Amino acid sequence: MIVYREQYIRELINKRWNGKVKIVTGIRRCGKSFLLFTLYKDYLLNEGVAKDCFVELALDKKAHVKYRNPNELYDFVLRKTKDDEKHYYVFIDEIQLSYKVKNEDVDERLVPEEDREMLYTTFYDIDGYIDYYYGALLTNTSQLYLFGLEKYYDGLLLRIPSAD
Repeated sequence: MIVYREQYIRELINKRWNGKVKIVTGIRRCGKSFLLFTLYKDYLLNEGVAKDCFVELALDKKAHVKYRNPNELYDFVLRKTKDDEKHYYVFIDEIQLSYKVKNEDVDERLVPEEDREMLYTTFYDIDGYIDYYYGALLTNTSQLYLFGLEKYYDGLLLRIPSAD
């Protein structure tokens, strides 16, 4: 039996092509991967999106282990999305399995010691929207109950819990 998550599909559709990365979070085994890789993809295919416009990776699969390296992942996505005339959908499952890779383009001796952690920061440019991933905030999504989640503009804001 398939439970069609109409509300979540509608939210993804309404925020499509707004220049922001969509991150689906939830407790273990709640259907995050099924939502993207099956329900949303089926919707898009039925809408006429070509099969070659999907880039899908599950970083917990043995065949995709090398893409846990952000440089390998970046190169892979660029190879798969090389046609500027197409819109692509990139689905990456278990992204928390990726790891930090030092930015070799910067001479570490020229960076103040207090800023050296930034050598491991990767900046992404997706549709003109530049952001960065600075390492894992949570070790897994089961810890989300500790954090406050609030709607913030077109996305969500994760509030760090107080010491209380």
